[in-house]
Amino acid sequence: MEKYDVVVVGAGPAGLSAAVKLTQNGMDTLLIDKDPIDMAKKAWVTFQDAIDSWELRDCAVARIRGLNFNSRFGGGTAKASKYAGYTIDQSLFNEEMLGKAEIRILDRTRVTAAERKDGKVLLKTEKEEINASLVIDATGSFAHIANMLGKNANAKFGFTGYGMKFSAEEDLLPYFGLDEETVGFWGGSDRDLSTGLRGYMWDGALYPYNDGSIDVCCGVTGPYPSGVRKNMLKNEYEFCKKRLEEKWTFLQKFYKKGFSKGKEVKRYWGFIKENLEPNPYDNNLLMVGDNTGRVSLVTGEGFQPALIYGKMCADFATKAITEGKTDGKDLSQWKNILEENEITGREWSKIVSLVLRIGSDSAIALLLSCLGRFGVKFGEEDIIALMSTSKVNEREIMDYAKEILKHGTKLALSKNYRKDFLSGEYIRRKYPDAKLWIDPKIKEFLGM
Repeated sequence: MEKYDVVVVGAGPAGLSAAVKLTQNGMDTLLIDKDPIDMAKKAWVTFQDAIDSWELRDCAVARIRGLNFNSRFGGGTAKASKYAGYTIDQSLFNEEMLGKAEIRILDRTRVTAAERKDGKVLLKTEKEEINASLVIDATGSFAHIANMLGKNANAKFGFTGYGMKFSAEEDLLPYFGLDEETVGFWGGSDRDLSTGLRGYMWDGALYPYNDGSIDVCCGVTGPYPSGVRKNMLKNEYEFCKKRLEEKWTFLQKFYKKGFSKGKEVKRYWGFIKENLEPNPYDNNLLMVGDNTGRVSLVTGEGFQPALIYGKMCADFATKAITEGKTDGKDLSQWKNILEENEITGREWSKIVSLVLRIGSDSAIALLLSCLGRFGVKFGEEDIIALMSTSKVNEREIMDYAKEILKHGTKLALSKNYRKDFLSGEYIRRKYPDAKLWIDPKIKEFLGM
């Protein structure tokens, strides 16, 4: 039987971050994953803090300083004066992280059982049995290891995503209304209200690569069916595809030329737990990553907190093992650390997320259309700060909310202002270089 100080189960961003840091800290560490460690699942769009957390240099395939918000009512593209984020390729990220420490890896291996014995944890895999003082569950939203050890850490509410990467000999980005520095968001497409499913910040998202390739994906948020909550789902791909079939069909029709020009390179799917895990710890157990529910409720951004919390979890685990304090009472401090270092902007996210869920399709489409114009009017840095990080304070939220309320009142009461704004003329006068898209139906409605 192999013995380790720590076993990390799950080699996603959180698990890989924790395993690398633990190894750097001198802990005898094993990283286990059911998939090949070099399997590239998808691209992520993330922010500067994620890059800085590990001094990442070689895994970014595009630098982002623009957002394009769009809907059937039109939209706009705004760009920051400096790079605000990056498109990260997972295969390159894995390679770069594995170069930072000599981690012991057991991939292509499932953990089949877990139990506590004599103050340790015994893990049974398809290949061997492993003993550890502490286990870090980084298995994603369904927290497989935590549940094997007796926790009820189910994903009750969250995001479902489905998408593909497309590539071609020519640059595909113009066919999707983008360039290599701009991420696209589409919102307000038809939603199946009978199931309670809603889009969050986006119904569709477009992630650029600097070689002209593109990731196209769609997503919804809502309650998980019982089969998913009980970890009995047999085919995640088919489930996600069916759940998002209407949105995916819509995106294919709207970006018909881009889809026809590109060739599918890979497809991806998955779940992101939204409900906060109240106690992400137990005897000999810490939880990190998506299973804690700490993601941005607006954008679904989980890469940044995964990397940062992964390092924090490793340092906390190192201290606990060194001091011999691995029972639940001592490990309960992990919850406090997470709360004291909140980086997902959850409070602001809750407000926006509520609006996105209770609003009608038309209301959401108009909101996204206006955000495209607000991005031009107020500046990209403000949009990014308010959307995705903890850098925004309450005063900034109130100031921004007042501006939107004032603008919304004028839209409702003034026919001339409404026509001026929806037609894009208001923005074009102030910002001649602004990129705006106006749906022909809007032009017809406004009598243009």
